[in-house]
Amino acid sequence: MDLVVGTLTLRPYVFAFLAVFLLAAALDLGWRRTLGFGGCVWSVAWISEFSSTRTGVPFGHYQYTGLTRGRELYVADIPFVDALSFTFLAYAAFCLARAALAGREPAAWTLALTTGVLMMALDVVIDPLAVRGDRWFLGRLF
Repeated sequence: MDLVVGTLTLRPYVFAFLAVFLLAAALDLGWRRTLGFGGCVWSVAWISEFSSTRTGVPFGHYQYTGLTRGRELYVADIPFVDALSFTFLAYAAFCLARAALAGREPAAWTLALTTGVLMMALDVVIDPLAVRGDRWFLGRLF
């Protein structure tokens, strides 16, 4: 229980964004689809993080510093909130893709591809900031 409380207090911004995602997505997609979306995205994100820290695929090889171990929840050496943040970033990319394709009836693959490209664009902005360590508001994570 201490790790759950520690995670909440150490990373309140993640849970604030998560709350906004849950509310917005539930109004947009309904609760069932929101929870399905979040569960799928978290699972894919965690597997990707796990794989990258072991094999370098798909994000390149890296390791988390573990500086917050014992203060926040980790799942197999991956901070729980790391994969969790993908849920609201993916939803933001999905909303941006729908806005970019507004006025059309795109095929599912077109919407998925556009969402993926926009998610990658978000990551291209976020990751270089994240590796700046103590200069970034989230602190040194990896």
